[in-house]
Amino acid sequence: STAWATNLTAAQQGEAKAVVKVNPCLKTPPKYLVVDMSGGRSAARWPVSYLDEVPSGGWTDEYKTEKLVLRYIPAGSFIMGGRATDYPGAVNTNLHMVTLTKPFYIGVFECTQRQWELAMGTRPSFFTNETCWATRPVDRVSYLDIRGSVFGREWPKHMMVDDGSFLGVVRAKTGNLLFDLPTDAQWEYACRAGTVTALNSGKNLTG
Repeated sequence: STAWATNLTAAQQGEAKAVVKVNPCLKTPPKYLVVDMSGGRSAARWPVSYLDEVPSGGWTDEYKTEKLVLRYIPAGSFIMGGRATDYPGAVNTNLHMVTLTKPFYIGVFECTQRQWELAMGTRPSFFTNETCWATRPVDRVSYLDIRGSVFGREWPKHMMVDDGSFLGVVRAKTGNLLFDLPTDAQWEYACRAGTVTALNSGKNLTG
């Protein structure tokens, strides 16, 4: 279209150029979303990138300390609740069909102590072994630390979180306002991974 250049002279129109970057329209979004947290709290932004497969060297400790990895989960339906096959002696409990109408990304690994430190600047955990603390899951943090004690505690009334909470920092650094904790249904749907057995390997527990 030449409409955008109508205010230019003929000579200028001959020289005018536009450079357009186009991302292909994918049928399926990338499998993994990766947030680079290495800049810590002082960084203006945390870069977000995508991967279609697990890196050739596997998920190294870098992806559990300096980066945050999330996996794409497509929308779908499943039967939620406890099953008689979950463990010996179990009974069916509150089984009901649930449909998740929107896809989402969910964390591949538990949030580690180093990730928490990069976001919050603190080390609250009880486990403090200096040789391996960074890759261990963060502990001694509460729902209010993660979402906030003012706006964050009012979910599902709204999705707002406090600015100083863990999720508030992650949202601000990535520019993505949708980062949040998974619902019960999202967590179980992702954990079951399309299976109906006790374990997502397709096996049940026995005595």
